[in-house]
Amino acid sequence: MSEKPPQHAFEITIRIGANTWEYARRAAQEIADYIADREPEHVNLSSGGWDGCYGAHLERRDISPEDYRKELEAWREKQ
Repeated sequence: MSEKPPQHAFEITIRIGANTWEYARRAAQEIADYIADREPEHVNLSSGGWDGCYGAHLERRDISPEDYRKELEAWREKQ
């Protein structure tokens, strides 16, 4: 599988760097809360300090579920 699969309508990239498990857990919860409280066009977050850092970025693509399914099936046939 060399080619990447098609992109979904919403893809969120999350990165957490932490010096403690507690920070990692808290950062994951803060990111989840942040995303839950916003519309898709406002999901872009970064924060950091001595204990660690984190970020979340959303990529949005205008595609219907049916078109995504067609692209995915075509991609699978090439693999």
